[in-house]
Amino acid sequence: MNTQETLSQLKKLRLNGMHHTYQAMLQLPLHQQPQAHELLAQLLHAETLHRANKRTQLYPARARLCLVNCVTCKAVPFSEEQTLAIGKT
Repeated sequence: MNTQETLSQLKKLRLNGMHHTYQAMLQLPLHQQPQAHELLAQLLHAETLHRANKRTQLYPARARLCLVNCVTCKAVPFSEEQTLAIGKT
């Protein structure tokens, strides 16, 4: 498998952190490229960081969505009869 096929498979598998790191490693001169075990460790580390960063970027967006939903919905207070009916079920 050549490097372009490897890059396309990483992208297809949605391993974006590995894809970008491997692409950057290929730009290095041969004497600066890491050995196989170092390369694998760096790729795994890059993917882990990429996923963690992606998750932390989603949290503020989700929090804003919840905040908007809380602000736009109006709380209607229960009457005493509704409260008692809920307690009986």
